[in-house]
Amino acid sequence: MTAGKAEVAANEQADAEVTAALLPICVDLARQDSDRAAKIEAIRAKPSYQRTEAMNDSGWTTMPGTDKAERRVASACAEQLLN
Repeated sequence: MTAGKAEVAANEQADAEVTAALLPICVDLARQDSDRAAKIEAIRAKPSYQRTEAMNDSGWTTMPGTDKAERRVASACAEQLLN
């Protein structure tokens, strides 16, 4: 494996681990939201290519202490909550 490919693989692994670590926070934020049912139905009604943005709009993918939504977490969290 070349150094470049090793770096790409390491970055992909790190991204996957960060997403896995943040996913439970997103799910917990959703469970605590009193508007959860309405938001999930609104997300479910979106075409699949718009669900990440809809998840970001829910506020559940913005981690505590930050002001930026996590797109990778949004995709994973939508998959967990909608299935």
